[in-house]
Amino acid sequence: MLVWLTYKLLDTPQKIKVVMGAFVIAALVSAIYSIPRGFVGETISESVRIAGLAGGANTAARYFIVAIAFISYLRSENKYFLMRLLLLIAIGILLYGTILTLSRTGLLLLAGLISMSFVFQRANKNRLQVIIIIVVAIAVIWTYAENLLGILSTILPSVVEGSDTVGLRYGLWQAGLRMWADHPILGVGMGRYVENLATYGWDLIPPHRLQLTAHNMYIAVLAETGLVGLGIFLAALIQNIADLRHSGANEEKTLSSLSHTWLIVFLLLLLGGVTKTDQIDKLLWISIGIPLAIRQIGTKTA
Repeated sequence: MLVWLTYKLLDTPQKIKVVMGAFVIAALVSAIYSIPRGFVGETISESVRIAGLAGGANTAARYFIVAIAFISYLRSENKYFLMRLLLLIAIGILLYGTILTLSRTGLLLLAGLISMSFVFQRANKNRLQVIIIIVVAIAVIWTYAENLLGILSTILPSVVEGSDTVGLRYGLWQAGLRMWADHPILGVGMGRYVENLATYGWDLIPPHRLQLTAHNMYIAVLAETGLVGLGIFLAALIQNIADLRHSGANEEKTLSSLSHTWLIVFLLLLLGGVTKTDQIDKLLWISIGIPLAIRQIGTKTA
């Protein structure tokens, strides 16, 4: 439904920009609301992580990073000094919020945003936005440099050893793979991962955690819908990447830049889906509808 609504309603570049702007405003409100409550200590356990209005630190970090990607585009399209300055301040606020989430995935997505922006945003003015993001990020990180570096140094050991919440995720993923092993073709049923978690994860997950989701959208889809569902899901994702890349080759600069921005956002969502159950995330499905909308706009203006 969201794919169809995106295609039908966002029939001009201006409408797409309005959606991006609305998302940015919502992310800013979330960041400004929660930043005063955050604190970076010497360890994660001594820190106070912010969750914004998104319901969780990891979700907040993802949305802050996506909002930064949108701001980067909107700032490159705006000619007014005051508005560009305000958008630059907004980038700083969202980066600050991202740091205070202490989300390991969020920090990796920030690195991904910077890397992909250099790859896909070929125009000099767009790459300048990336340089600005890097400079602001360094300035923000410098505030908590010593403590933050100490926390970052624990990421690789926790991934290798399965300690901290990483070990919990490994258990959730293993339970999902067990569900798939028992129901390889069609899975245990759409939306039934949590219902089956106690059966397949009783020896992997603490009893008080047996109501959690898979924390990996690919394993969740595989467990719930089997090889058939995962195949269809991956085919849709791959096709969307191809459509966005094709739209990015449009000779009309506005449509090309829009496509590249949404391609970056879509890839960030796919990367973030490795540690979060994002297959029902509204932004993901809006992103799938965007290339259809851009193609429709291109046809009208041709």
